[in-house]
Amino acid sequence: LNEKFLTMVREFNQTNSKSTSSSSAQMNKTQRGFSLSQILAQSLQNGDKQMLETALCISSAQHAKVLQVSLMRLPAPMALPLLEAITKRITLKPRRALHLLPWLKNLLLCHAAYLSTIPAASKLLAPLQQSIEDRLVALNPMQKVAGRLELVLKQAELRETTRVLD
Repeated sequence: LNEKFLTMVREFNQTNSKSTSSSSAQMNKTQRGFSLSQILAQSLQNGDKQMLETALCISSAQHAKVLQVSLMRLPAPMALPLLEAITKRITLKPRRALHLLPWLKNLLLCHAAYLSTIPAASKLLAPLQQSIEDRLVALNPMQKVAGRLELVLKQAELRETTRVLD
């Protein structure tokens, strides 16, 4: 995926450099270079699911600052389609939540003012909220089972060490 993403970045930069005029050719490389927010906006505008999926594969643990800055630079009207895409992926494949929740968190933090003015945003978050509540209901019984299992395993370990010592 990283190779795919880097190829996409190179293609994006080549397209940008070909389409710039002579006055914009003097722009700083950092200004006309790759930007994750541009990739996100472009993929959302064009409905390019593969490009969006590749962009969402950026690991938030490794690139937390890039993720945050990119979402801050994302135009506000693109926040709702991105919110929809992220929540759809989380509800369809809950195992991806660990990877996508930092995206969701930063998106909500960066665009809270805009999203709070759109009634559709709360409707998009309702299934996600329900999923979280369902998991919380199951959490307490699972913690009890995990505690009991740990107790049994420790007792078995202690019995084994006492047998070895005897």
